[in-house]
Parts: sequence; structure tokens; C-alpha cells
Amino acid sequence: MKKTVKLGVIFLILGLILAIFGIANNGIQSVYWDKGFHVMQQYHKTYHPNKIKSLTLGADADVVVVRGNTASIKVITAGVRPTVTNTNGHMTINSPQAPEMVGFMLSDNTNRIEITVPNRTTLTRIKTTSARTDLQLRNLNVQQLQLTRTGHASLDQVTTTKPLVLSADDVQLNQVTAPQLKLSTSAANVNVAHSQFAKGPSTIDTSDGNITLSHSTFKQAKLKTTTGNLNVHHNQFKQAKIATTDGNITLDNNQLTKLLTATTSDGNLHVQTTRQTGIRASTSDGTLNVFNQKRSGGDQQQMTYRPKATVQYQLKTEDGNITVSASK
Repeated sequence: MKKTVKLGVIFLILGLILAIFGIANNGIQSVYWDKGFHVMQQYHKTYHPNKIKSLTLGADADVVVVRGNTASIKVITAGVRPTVTNTNGHMTINSPQAPEMVGFMLSDNTNRIEITVPNRTTLTRIKTTSARTDLQLRNLNVQQLQLTRTGHASLDQVTTTKPLVLSADDVQLNQVTAPQLKLSTSAANVNVAHSQFAKGPSTIDTSDGNITLSHSTFKQAKLKTTTGNLNVHHNQFKQAKIATTDGNITLDNNQLTKLLTATTSDGNLHVQTTRQTGIRASTSDGTLNVFNQKRSGGDQQQMTYRPKATVQYQLKTEDGNITVSASK
């Protein structure tokens, strides 16, 4: 028995030594199934096109597009290799169907594509064709953005001359300028900051997610979420319509030219604005507090303040409280 135990310990130590040796020599790798088992291999390649005029992106990867000195496309993938097609500067990048992954994914299998657009270049278009593409755009000028099939989307210091059309899982817009924004998605959190959409009506519609707008300018804005909160502060609107079915609405120090309506079926409204603003507030079940004038108890509470003011807020909740306080 003791001899058996000793042999077991010896084999265990030998196994550990071999395992450490294997790990040190890249012996642990991911495995995928594609008409048989294959070891996941990392693939690196850099393309140097003479010019980049437009991008059509359908790759299963994190795609980053930035501005730099020379045009390049750097591909880092595992398992599947995207196809890169160049038609006189119009670049198309697609991925074949991803393989079925099995076993332990112990190696780094991140797919990443880094695209550098030369300085002073204005792209004619960036278009996404796959929800498997997570997209980052930084410091770019683009005539047209068609991001209607995208995973996560992050745009920073991007200018486009045509309406920005966007649908993604999560959206981050910072210092983005476009005539208007058309964003619709089934489930996404949306954050817009320091951006300009001042030439046409904009819409942001998500069925399940929060919407946050800050320090941005809109001509007209329609914001809607089914399940989520709306946080809108320090923006400029000519007029706006804001609605959620199940969530709270916060409006903080926005500059309004005409009318803003905000409604929620189940939630509270918190508003901070100047005392020169007209207010019409109503709740079916809750408390109203408009510039420290309170009303509560009973059904269908209503309050009106400065009904002839040029700037008007119309606030309504079915089940919740409405609080309006003066700007500091």
C-alpha cells in the first residue's frame, strides 16, 4: 500500500511538471468544432491600402476606427479570418460564420480590427451589417453613418453631414455632430453628451434601457423607453417629448424655447428649472410639489403655474410624485 502511494505521488509530481512545461510552451489553447476539432490559432495581419474612402463592416470583432498618419487595417483574430476587400478605397470587412466553441477557452480569443484613416480624410460612409460588430469611432469626419446593425457603439468626436442612423445594444455618443439623430433599439442604454443635433427632429427609442442626455443641443427631440429611466440635464431644446412606461424622469436645468412634455405611467418626475417657466403637472396617485406649492391626497391631482409663459413644461404621471424646484 505504501509503495502504491509513493508511486502515485511520483506520477502526480511528474504530471505537474509536464503540465507546467506545457503551459510555458503555449500548450493550453482553445478548441473549436468545424467539421472536426481544431486548435484555436491567433491570426495577425496588417493591410496598407493606398486610400480609404468608405467602410462596410460585418466582422465578428471589436472594430476601432481612428484618425492617424497613414491608412492601415490591423486584424487580430482567433479561429476565423475576416475577409478584407478593397474596391478603389471602398473597404468591406466581413467574417464567416463563427465556429462552435467547446471546452475551456483559456487563451485570449478576442477578435479586434483597428482601422486608421489618414488625417484630413472625410469618409463617404461607414456602414455596419452585423450585430456581432462592436464599434468604436474616434476623431472622424464622415459624410454618412449607417449603423443600423451593430453590437455596442461608441462615437467620440465624430462629425457627419447626414442624419445619424443608429441601432445598437448600448450607445455612447460624445462630441458627435449631425443634422439629426435616429436611434432605435430593442434593449440598450443610451448616453449622449456634448453633442449637436440642431437641424432636424431627433428620436431615441429603446424598449428596455435608460436614456441619459447631457450638455447637448437638439432642435426637436422625442425620447421614449418602455422600461427605464430618463435623465436629461443641461441640454438645449426647441421642443421635446419624453416618455417612459415604467421609470423615473429627471429634468435638470435644460434650456427650452417652447414646449417640453414628460410622461410616465409608473414613476416620479423631478424637474429643476427657472421660475419664469410655465408648469402644468398632474398625477393620478401621488403628490405634487411645484416651487414649494404642494398638493396631495385624492385622485387626479393637478397644478398650473404661469400658464401664459412662453416656455412650458407639461408633466404627467399615473402613479408617482412630481417635484419642481427652482434652478440654483
